Amino acid sequence: MDPYAVLGIKITSGREDIEEAFRRLELRYNPNNVVTGDQVRYEDVCEAYIRLTPQPKFFFEAMQMDEAARAFGFGNMEQALREIDNIFNPKKRK
Repeated sequence: MDPYAVLGIKITSGREDIEEAFRRLELRYNPNNVVTGDQVRYEDVCEAYIRLTPQPKFFFEAMQMDEAARAFGFGNMEQALREIDNIFNPKKRK
């Protein structure tokens, strides 16, 4: 996959151009958009953006933690931590 082609920008594009293209396409292909939403295109746009912009280390660690949480049947790490908290702090349950 060519991230520049996915975002529709030139190889010489700067960070501002990359972010502008990402924002525009992210809104268009977001699965929550009932008119133009497209899950596959949305994932391609997000992957292209990640490839073209430097991401902090904690971003990738958070992605790995979410993958681990999904392996145990949770939607993401936040949901897993809430469930664990409910086990050890039953008084907090609603």
